[in-house]
Amino acid sequence: MPANAYGYPYPLPTDPVAQGAAAIKALADFHRGPVSIGEIDLASVTSFTAIPTVFDHLRLVIVARSSMSATVTELYIRANDVSSASYFGTTVQWSNVETILSKSAQTQAHLGPIPGATGAGGHYASVVCDLPNSGDQGGGAARYIVGTSFMLSVGNVGDITTSTIGYSMGVAVPITKLTLLPAGVVPFVAGSRAWLYGYGGA
Repeated sequence: MPANAYGYPYPLPTDPVAQGAAAIKALADFHRGPVSIGEIDLASVTSFTAIPTVFDHLRLVIVARSSMSATVTELYIRANDVSSASYFGTTVQWSNVETILSKSAQTQAHLGPIPGATGAGGHYASVVCDLPNSGDQGGGAARYIVGTSFMLSVGNVGDITTSTIGYSMGVAVPITKLTLLPAGVVPFVAGSRAWLYGYGGA
């Protein structure tokens, strides 16, 4: 039997302001995720804001390239505008050889390399990250981010960098904002985009 008069098999809010968050959560639980939270054009907007905390987990997908005058530069992320030295983690990179970048007391989390303005023509780095227990159900536990990234560095076969990422995000409250930062805080190039998705409870 439909859960509402419109025939949808999940409840709709009668008061969108008071019940909107619960309705989003119900939709996420019905689909078991992912539910699209938003998409941003990184050339003009670099933050997801007002992220609903009703989701149990978040997934972030990024396609990015920096305008910095370099072949390769780096991509970083901050949660809830926290810029204190409270990010701890490791990025393991493979590019002909393995490189382990273990960082403590950082002001942002490292998401791996991305092409700069003089990098392989037309290529963008691809990054997929999960933020488990990012919402209300996480309580006072530290939030963290895990994921992978891939980049074709100079356009030749074998000139690729693959990274595995794991960082504590420096916050122990629900994540309501995520900001992406290229090294040097120079602009991303046109075509750089990011998508954020939410997942319901188990």
